[in-house]
Amino acid sequence: MPILINIIAILQFILLSNAHAARPMMTDDARIVDDKSCQVESWVRNNHSTTEYWALPACNPLGFFELTIGGAKTNSSQAVGFNQEGTSLSDSVMQFKTLFREIQPNNWSVGAALGRNKHPSSFGTTRTDDIFGYIPFTVSLNDDRQFVHINIGATKRQLDDQFLRTWGLGIEYQLTTNTFAMAESFGETRSTPLYQGGVRHWFIPNRFQMDFTYGNKAGFGGDNKWISIGIRILTPAFLP
Repeated sequence: MPILINIIAILQFILLSNAHAARPMMTDDARIVDDKSCQVESWVRNNHSTTEYWALPACNPLGFFELTIGGAKTNSSQAVGFNQEGTSLSDSVMQFKTLFREIQPNNWSVGAALGRNKHPSSFGTTRTDDIFGYIPFTVSLNDDRQFVHINIGATKRQLDDQFLRTWGLGIEYQLTTNTFAMAESFGETRSTPLYQGGVRHWFIPNRFQMDFTYGNKAGFGGDNKWISIGIRILTPAFLP
């Protein structure tokens, strides 16, 4: 256990993840949707001057990889340029994720993910097409009552032609049978880390979940904070 704590502490200094984990975490877990099953994650995130509406459906059609295709619509509450009534824009995300080792109680799992994120560079017509990849690593502790998630990856940004290292560190802690608390930090090179904390509750175990989070950028005030509320729906196996 001391070794694991030391590893996590080091990664906090040397490692933002572009992918979206199981709600409400941004740090991805080394798990995928069950074989022949699908899930839908949807949430609203309220920032200082924008509101994001996300929907990310994902399916596992062949048993060994998860495909996510979705995106977001973002509304600005402030005037931008000549538009004095605010602006609406959208993001789109596509990601493939697979596992090399599946999670077991009191054990660990690891996988790999590769994806593309298209999004406006500003409130206007210019769009960027970023490529990202990362390795998700998950450790189960105390008979699946706690989890530690670590992401190490990179992204190639089209807008400024930069190649950046990305990282994420998240912890889940079981409060009751169907309720988990979570805390995480994530970021990229040459950028101030962000953090987020929240809670998720299964109203129908392993089928319907709701969550709430609060986040901010480390060392910054109210202009960078956000809150989010979301749902996660998982289906039984139904794909042919």
